Amino acid sequence: MANPANHRLHPLVQAKALSALLDRVGWLQQVIVNLPDKMIVDGHLRVALAAQRGELQVPVDYVELAADEMALAATFFDPIGQLAQMDASALGEALGSLDLAAEDEALKALAQALAQDAGLLRETYAWIDHEDAALQAAQAEEERKAAKARKGAGDEGGSGADMFPLAIVLSFEEYGRWRKVRLDLGAKSDKETLLSLLEGRGA
Repeated sequence: MANPANHRLHPLVQAKALSALLDRVGWLQQVIVNLPDKMIVDGHLRVALAAQRGELQVPVDYVELAADEMALAATFFDPIGQLAQMDASALGEALGSLDLAAEDEALKALAQALAQDAGLLRETYAWIDHEDAALQAAQAEEERKAAKARKGAGDEGGSGADMFPLAIVLSFEEYGRWRKVRLDLGAKSDKETLLSLLEGRGA
């Protein structure tokens, strides 16, 4: 039975993504139901999707909560899970390893939204690593100043040590391919990946 105290709304994009995941992997989590009053604690959307699909049974875990405990669970159970923070690097590795079928449009849209939220679809610096971008940018600026000073002193040759940031804007699919190339090469950074590719082409 639906809990009237449930304050969570489920938009269509969430319903489509969950439906697509159920199609691919099945039920990963049971619906939680409070045995004394038969109210749903967690799993309203899953129950609604099962009804739409004509499924007569869903996996259920029963708990026994008093009225005050039920109110606490209904208010805080989902929001506590949403407090988890995203590890962008780990997410990038996970998304790059996925092989989503052409029909998985809802999951692709969700993957792209996750990548966008984690900053994975912003400008990707292949010459300056994400981890120490500020430090290397400062070093590059110092090198440029030094080169300018050398030219002012009559040294036109320079040291060849100037560094320049290379910004590449990637789509979700392109980013996944880039991450796969980086993993295949065993590179520890985007810069190392780029240099390996350039050396391989004799550039």
